Amino acid sequence: MGSYRLLVALLLGSALLLSGCDQDGPRAAVTATVTATVTATTPRTTPTATASAIPAVTPARADRGQLPRWEPAACPFKLAAGQEEGRTVFCGYVVAPEQYGRPDGPVIRLAVARFLPARRGAGPEPVFWLDGGPGGESLNGVGEILSPLVVTAIAGDRELVVFDQRGVGLSQPSLACPELVDLKYASAPRRLTRAEDAANMLRTALACRDRLRAAGIDLAAYTSASNAADVNAIRSALGYDRVNLFGVSYGTRLALTVMRDFPAMIRAVVLDSPVPVQANLYTEVYASADRSFSLLFQGCDAAAACDAAYPDLEKRFTALVQQLNRRPLMIPFADSDSGRKVDYLLTGDRLVSALFQMLYQSTLIPRIPGIIAALETENTGPFRRAYGDLLFFDGISHGMHYSVQCAEEARFTSEAE
Repeated sequence: MGSYRLLVALLLGSALLLSGCDQDGPRAAVTATVTATVTATTPRTTPTATASAIPAVTPARADRGQLPRWEPAACPFKLAAGQEEGRTVFCGYVVAPEQYGRPDGPVIRLAVARFLPARRGAGPEPVFWLDGGPGGESLNGVGEILSPLVVTAIAGDRELVVFDQRGVGLSQPSLACPELVDLKYASAPRRLTRAEDAANMLRTALACRDRLRAAGIDLAAYTSASNAADVNAIRSALGYDRVNLFGVSYGTRLALTVMRDFPAMIRAVVLDSPVPVQANLYTEVYASADRSFSLLFQGCDAAAACDAAYPDLEKRFTALVQQLNRRPLMIPFADSDSGRKVDYLLTGDRLVSALFQMLYQSTLIPRIPGIIAALETENTGPFRRAYGDLLFFDGISHGMHYSVQCAEEARFTSEAE
């Protein structure tokens, strides 16, 4: 996800919640087609940033007027060196319908940041960044990451458009579930059975669902089809005829949905780590996990240096998982950014999940054999240093995540599968 690197962790957890998906909630499957046509009504002009700060996240409102439309606002993040608001970065909202089939209904506000290129000349079409998850935040901290040099590396001499998808991050309304974040930290030092863990997650997820419903949020509107219509609405509100899409992980599924529903708006598409619409992550993630670990162990066996340092790594890993399930290790963690301190009880099951998350980050993969070897002697330092950022990552809108997953994955999957 960075949010895309935690996709599997969310799936491994949310697979326990299949029975908790709202059978009266999201109805839009991935085969749904958004029929509303959004036309370009705003001239392509560079907006003027205002001094007003982005307001607090609120439920959808029934603001009327031209839809979709661009509303400038101050950037809600610190800018990187070389960026200057109003010259190289513009921020604001695109206001769009919550339900595109109900143009007179409530509206949503999509938080958008526009990074202008250092120079122009490659072409008029911008690059739209489509983040992973589903539910991964895009704008939190993005200003410090996207220096002019990085923007140029991604978009060349084109504008780069980064936005929080509906229900996510700074977009309004927010479908964040702080209840689930609190549960993660409360559960960290506890030894729970799989059944207890599943029951706690289910109860907490449903509490978040009930709170969002009570706030007047239509969870059926938070799907990939609606997300794709938002991409078209942002294009229209910014005055572009066509755009380029760069999707990562779930963002590739969103890009594929845009390609299906709004082909005329697309110039080119990059799919990084594709999640095709026909894939069912609930039934496929476990086979994918097994394949990934097998490739890791086979790669270590085939590399002379790794095999010499860590012989029989797969057998040792299996034994370590069993050992930690019998006798877990309590590991203290501290987040340097927030100051939060958490005692984390590392069981064998949690080790499997944690290492699978690390497999999503290429810089961590070479460290995994050493982590396994260190834990065999109860040396937790290498694991603690590698896993801290992943443990404290909270940049996900669980409400959006489950709205998409319930509509597009669990609805077509049985508990037996």
